[in-house]
Amino acid sequence: MRMQGRQDDARSILDEIGAVVDLDNEPAAMRVRGLLAHDEGDVRSARGAMARLIELQGAPGRRNGLARAIWYASRLVGVEAAGGADAIREARDRLESAGWTLLIEDPSLPSTPLG
Repeated sequence: MRMQGRQDDARSILDEIGAVVDLDNEPAAMRVRGLLAHDEGDVRSARGAMARLIELQGAPGRRNGLARAIWYASRLVGVEAAGGADAIREARDRLESAGWTLLIEDPSLPSTPLG
């Protein structure tokens, strides 16, 4: 929906899901919140969502999830908010070694980060 320019519909669905799921503990919800905040130019909300996503994926044994979170954060809010250039390089290497290469060029991610 977001890619179709239907941000309000996407936000409504997220709100509906939030009635039965704790969205603050759902990585997918953090990605959606970050994308919607980016689309609205809301740097603070986008950074908050990406910081929470990185925190959620930082649990031991979640190396691929953490790499994905860092990569998303770098595309939404920039290098520093994602942990720096070394973290992004390591994330890219991890995604490539895991065969998750489609994430690297994900067309749903913004081409220019906020902030």
